[in-house]
Amino acid sequence: MGIFINQSSIQTRLGISHVCSTQLSHGTKECGSQGQLPSILFLVGLQHTIAWLRETGYSLCVFCNSAVETRDHLFFGCHYSEEIWRNLTKKLLGPRYTYEWSRVLELVSANVLSTTIQFLLRYVFQALVHTIWIERNGRRHGSPHQDLRNIIKFVDKQVRNRISSLRGKGGKYLTQAMANWFDSRA
Repeated sequence: MGIFINQSSIQTRLGISHVCSTQLSHGTKECGSQGQLPSILFLVGLQHTIAWLRETGYSLCVFCNSAVETRDHLFFGCHYSEEIWRNLTKKLLGPRYTYEWSRVLELVSANVLSTTIQFLLRYVFQALVHTIWIERNGRRHGSPHQDLRNIIKFVDKQVRNRISSLRGKGGKYLTQAMANWFDSRA
């Protein structure tokens, strides 16, 4: 017996309208049927893991130890993750900056920013959600804590490496990506 999941039911459960891994990892506007579900399934799995941990007594956020760990708190309501998100995206987003999960997903999903900024935002989002989740799991299982500055440097390096790896392979927006990224980091 298999588990049948369709994208619209997952998106409804997550409260999102349109996110796919193709958009998040490559910054493209197109979204074919291949490769959409991994990012969405990660978010569904994340919600189930958090719910399971609450049931087993692990309900406090491992970063602040003062709030119940929920998806919205972990990304980016907790002062720890919000500070990292702010450091990486405040200048990039300007007046559109937000740390509220639903509004962040709207920005990541919609095409309201320039193509270059949209690519950068989507990649920062993807890299940071993954990095925060890895740090969270490490703390849950006794690994040494990473300093905020180290996580910021790590994600910054991931973004730079991704831009470098895509130079000359995409549209005009990629030629401007590194300059925009450096401007947002200054």
